[in-house]
Amino acid sequence: MKKFICKVCGYIYEGEKLPSDFVCPVCGVGSEMFEELKESNLFSKFKVLNKVKENDVVTS
Repeated sequence: MKKFICKVCGYIYEGEKLPSDFVCPVCGVGSEMFEELKESNLFSKFKVLNKVKENDVVTS
């Protein structure tokens, strides 16, 4: 089963194909604002700020 993610709000649709008339139930955009979610693009919009070494204490 494929997954498609809304580029506006992050809603994920699961199915073999995204219907062309699909409307996001969260933000209301059409199917043109969805892209297929693949493992390779799952974290593409995030960047590493710091890496934690083993046994480091992490605080926020």
